[in-house]
Amino acid sequence: MADEQNKNSAAGSTHKKMQFRGASRREIAAFARELSVLMDVGMPLLKALRILARRVSNHDLSTVISDVAASIEKGSTLSDALSRHPKLFDGLFINVVRVGEVGGVLDQSLRRLANFLEEQARIKNKVFYALMYPCTVVFLSLVALCVIVGWVVPQFMAAFPDVSKLPTPTRLVYGWGLFLESYWWLVLIALIVLVFLFKVWKKTAGGRQVVDGLKLRLPIFGRFGTKVVTERVTTTFATLLRSGIQILDALKIVGNTADNVVVEQAFLEAAAKVERGENLAESLEKANIFPPTVVDMIAIGDEAGALDVVLEKVSTMLKEEIDYALDGLTSLLEPVLIIVLGIVIIFIALSVYLPYWKLGQQVFG
Repeated sequence: MADEQNKNSAAGSTHKKMQFRGASRREIAAFARELSVLMDVGMPLLKALRILARRVSNHDLSTVISDVAASIEKGSTLSDALSRHPKLFDGLFINVVRVGEVGGVLDQSLRRLANFLEEQARIKNKVFYALMYPCTVVFLSLVALCVIVGWVVPQFMAAFPDVSKLPTPTRLVYGWGLFLESYWWLVLIALIVLVFLFKVWKKTAGGRQVVDGLKLRLPIFGRFGTKVVTERVTTTFATLLRSGIQILDALKIVGNTADNVVVEQAFLEAAAKVERGENLAESLEKANIFPPTVVDMIAIGDEAGALDVVLEKVSTMLKEEIDYALDGLTSLLEPVLIIVLGIVIIFIALSVYLPYWKLGQQVFG
C-alpha cells in the first residue's frame, strides 16, 4: 500500500513538473496538423495520439501527448484533456478543439489551428531574425568600445602624468577608461543585477502594463509593434469565429491570448460593452490602439454579418504590411547604427589624440 501511494505521489509530482515544460509554437502546430491528417484518413483519436506520442521528437511534448491519450482512454474529451496542460495549449487551442468536437469536425478544427500557429510562428521568426542583426551589431560594438575605453585609452594616456591639464573630452574618456580598467567586474555585476530586476519588474502587473504600452507607443517601433499585435488578434478572432465560437466568447479568448496586457484589457472591455448592447467597432475605437482602417473594416464586417471574412482580409493585409515594414525597418536601422557608432568612435578618437595634437603644437609651434 505504501509503495502504491509513493508511486501515485511520484506520478502526481511528475504531472505537475510536466505542466511547466514547453514546446515551440511550430511543434504545437506540427502536432495539430499531424493529428488532423491521421483523423482525416479515418484513424481513431486514441490510436492517433499514441502514434504521435512515439513520433514527436520533443520529449516533453511526447509526455504530454501520452498523458492526453491516457485521459481520453479514461473517458475524457480531447479538449478537457488538453486543458490540463495550459502551458502548452492556450484558450484559443482548447476552445477551437471543443467546438470541433461538438460539431463533428475535429480534423478541420485542428487543421485550422495548425495553419494559424504556423503563420504566427513564421511572423515571429521573421521579426526575430530581422532584429537579430542590428542587436548583434550593437552588442559587439559596445563590447569593443568598452575594451577600447577600458584598456587602449589608459595606455595612450600614460604619457601624460598631469591629467588635470588635459582637455575636458579627454579627461572624461580617460576617467571612464580608468574606472572600467579597475572596476569592470563591478560594472558587469551591476548590469546582471539590473537585467534581473527588470525581468522581475516586467512580470508584475504594473511592469507589464508599462512595457506592453511602450511596445505600442515607441517612435518607429511602436507603430510596427501595433501592426504585429493587430495582425495577431485579428487572425485569432477570425479563427475563432470560423470555428463557430460566439462573438462574446471569442472576444474574451482573443483578450486572453493577445500576449499584451493593454490589448487584453481593450478586448475584455469591448466584450463587456458588446454584452451590454454597444457596437463592437466603437468599443475597439475607444481603446485608441488599433489603426482606424482596421476599426472601419471591422464595423463594415459586423454590419454585413461577415465579420470573420473581413477579419481574414484584414489579417492578410497586415501580414503584407508587416513584411514591408520589416524590410524598411532593417534598412533604416543599419545607417542609423553606422552613424551613431561612427559619432562615438570619432569622439573617442579625438579625445585620445587631442592632447598629442596640442603637444605637437607646443613643440613645433
